[in-house]
Amino acid sequence: MSDGVENTNDWRVQGGYDYFLNEKWFAYGKTQFEHDEFADLELRSGFSVGLGYQFFESPNLNLSVAAGSGYVNEDFIVAEDNSFAAGLWYVNYDQYFFNKIVQLFHRSNGYIGFENSDGWSFFSQQGLRFPI
Repeated sequence: MSDGVENTNDWRVQGGYDYFLNEKWFAYGKTQFEHDEFADLELRSGFSVGLGYQFFESPNLNLSVAAGSGYVNEDFIVAEDNSFAAGLWYVNYDQYFFNKIVQLFHRSNGYIGFENSDGWSFFSQQGLRFPI
């Protein structure tokens, strides 16, 4: 709230499972739910499956990417509801520097509709962590 006026009302929940086929390749299943009242979004539900590759996994460096296909359903508050098949991707990276004093991280995922490129979404987080 700002000066007693609500200026944000959103949330996002994600979950998933990775099943390693060998040391590097994995199959995944993911789901996500999202609400953003100020973007007219009552609920966006996304479900996907696909394959991923883990380039690095260690205490100091992790990097994996994944891509697949899924289904997105968008229920809007005012606008017309929408649902479509989509291609999805995920990137997860983190790395410690300076004897584990600071960690650089990047997480992103998104999708794009197969039939209509207007149906897309991208979510990204990146930054520095300073472990205590």
